Amino acid sequence: MLAIFLGSGLIGREFERRTIHVALSHPISRGQFVMGKFVGFAGVLALNWALLSLAYLAISADARGHGWDVAPTLACSLGLALLESLCLASMAICFSTFTTVSLSAMFTIGLYLVGQ
Repeated sequence: MLAIFLGSGLIGREFERRTIHVALSHPISRGQFVMGKFVGFAGVLALNWALLSLAYLAISADARGHGWDVAPTLACSLGLALLESLCLASMAICFSTFTTVSLSAMFTIGLYLVGQ
C-alpha cells in the first residue's frame, strides 16, 4: 500500500506545487527526473522492507525458539515481496506522470488485483 499511495502522488505533488518547473530548468531530462524520483522512492521502499523483514524474522525466531535459522523459501519470498513492491512503485510513478493522483492509485490497484 505504501508503494501505491506514495508512488502515485510522487510526481503529482511536483505539478501541484510547481516545483517541477524549477527542477526541469536545470540541465536534466524528463526521463532523468522521473528515474531519480523512482530510485529515491525505491531506496525508501527497500529501507522499509528491510526493517519489516528484520522485525518479522525477530518475531519468528522468538516464537520458534530455535534462533535465526532462515529457510531458503522464506528468504526467497521476502526478496520477491521487495520486487513486487518495486514493480508496484514503478507502475504508480508511471501512471502519475500523465494522470491525477487518485486515478493513478486506482489504476495501480487495478493492475495489482489483475496480477494477483
